[in-house]
Formats: sequence, C-alpha cells, structure tokens
Amino acid sequence: MELQPAAGRFLIALPTLRDPNFVRSVVLLCEHNDEGSIGLIVNRPSEMKLAAGIPGPLPEAREGELLFQGGPVASSHVFALHNIPRLAEGSREVLPGVWFSPASQDVADRLRLSPQPGESLRLYVGYAGWGPGQLDSEMEQTAWIVGPASVDLVYSSDPKSIWPRALQAIGGAAAFLATAPEDPRLN
Repeated sequence: MELQPAAGRFLIALPTLRDPNFVRSVVLLCEHNDEGSIGLIVNRPSEMKLAAGIPGPLPEAREGELLFQGGPVASSHVFALHNIPRLAEGSREVLPGVWFSPASQDVADRLRLSPQPGESLRLYVGYAGWGPGQLDSEMEQTAWIVGPASVDLVYSSDPKSIWPRALQAIGGAAAFLATAPEDPRLN
C-alpha cells in the first residue's frame, strides 16, 4: 500500500526531480493539511556553523554543529527539529522523538545550556512549503515518493546516507532507485 503525504512522513525526491532545491532530498513533513504542507529537508547540511544562526555564546559541545538548509522558503528564518524536553514548549511533535519548532529567542536562550546525553537537535535555515494542491500536483508528476520517517534518519550523523536509506526503507522498486547514479547520462 502506497503511503500518502502526512505530517511525520518523509517526502523522498525521485531521481527524476531536477529542481536544484530538491535533488535527492528527503523532506520531513511537519504539517500537511488542506491549507498546504510544510517540511524540512533533513539531508542537506550547510557550510554555516550553528553559531551563525544563534547569536551569543554556545556551549563548547554545540560550537562545531552545522546549520541545515531546510528549504527555499523563508531563508532568513531558523527552525528546529529536536527531542529536548526543555525546548518542547511551543513545539509540535511530528513523530515520536522529533519535535518541530520555530527557533525563537527562547529556544536560543535554552541552547546555551549544555546538551544532555541522548539529546538531539538540528537547526534549519528556511523550509520547504507547498500551497493548497501543489504537493498533490507534484505527486502526480512523480517527483516524490512518500516513505515512513524515522528518528534515526532525521538525526543521522551521515546526512549523505539519508536519501538512499529512506528509499531502502520503503523496499521494492524504491529500494532499487537508491542505486541510481546522480547523473543517469553517466551510466
């Protein structure tokens, strides 16, 4: 049974999707309803350090962390995916162990506290968004496949492996797509 888009699921770009914003991307849908969809690209780290998105000093344990490119919309805004109870206020749980929130000043202040064992946090610049019916249209054009999201992939320490692993989790023909070359002309 083919999964349909819903909050807490992955949108996985098919190899035919050539939009440079989404080539081989995996988007965690954080909202999906009649008004549209919002998600964050979970496999696109940027070159910017976390400190660039959060003003002021950070604990040493967070200084080397990277900001991720969440998508092409609202690229001056920062969003967070985390499992940190002290950041849960104002957040929405999109899947067990993954909460979505705008990175407000309150979140920035709480990030100055040292991370605790087992805490995961990713900050994203921008988001991926679709207006009413837009994602449905892209699904009909076979730009995306919907797959089950997992905490392990959302917080993976190897973002480059997320796209093939997300396809492999679906199985069947989708798993085969994970082996497609980046440029089919080179095959």
